[in-house]
This record gives sequence, C-alpha cells and structure tokens, in this order.
Amino acid sequence: MAVCCLLLFVMSDLNIVSGQIGLVAFYGAVVFGVTFLAELLFQGIEQLATKLSHESNYYWVTLITIGMLLAITHSELAGYIGAFFMIILLRGLVVGLICFQRSSH
Repeated sequence: MAVCCLLLFVMSDLNIVSGQIGLVAFYGAVVFGVTFLAELLFQGIEQLATKLSHESNYYWVTLITIGMLLAITHSELAGYIGAFFMIILLRGLVVGLICFQRSSH
C-alpha cells in the first residue's frame, strides 16, 4: 500500500495526475510506511524472543528504554518516538480486536 501511494506521489510530481492526489498519496505513503516499520519491528522482536526462548517483555523494556534515552538526549525526536510507539500500540489494539472478534464467533 505504501508503494502504491509512493507511486501516485511520483506520478503527481511528474504532472501525470493532479497535485491534490499527490498530497494525499504522500501522506498515505508516510502513514503506511511507518505502520509497516512498526509491524516489522513488532514481528522482529517477537520472532527474536521466540527463537532465543526468551520472553519478549525484556526486549520491549529495552526498546522503550532506548526510546526514552533518545527522547531525553535529542528532544527534537521526542514527538516522532512517541508517535511511533503510539502506532505500535494502535497496531496491537487492532490485532486484539480482530482476534477477539474471531474468537467470539
């Protein structure tokens, strides 16, 4: 999806489609791209924890600690780090609702 939005943005930049579509495509590429990275990070941590026979809680605590240290040392990144973790939480909420809906039927 992010690739499709990025392709629309490039087509808008080349004046093949209108500029308004390019703006929407740019925001779509950013949103879907960040969501893809959040999903990739989530799956990577869970797979690593499973492969090493550890609980994933320790990996999440380490990731949150690194994020907090980055936000403290580089205050300009605090909003981006917070938004990224909010996307991970939103991803968990969506997956939880889907699993709950499937289990109730």
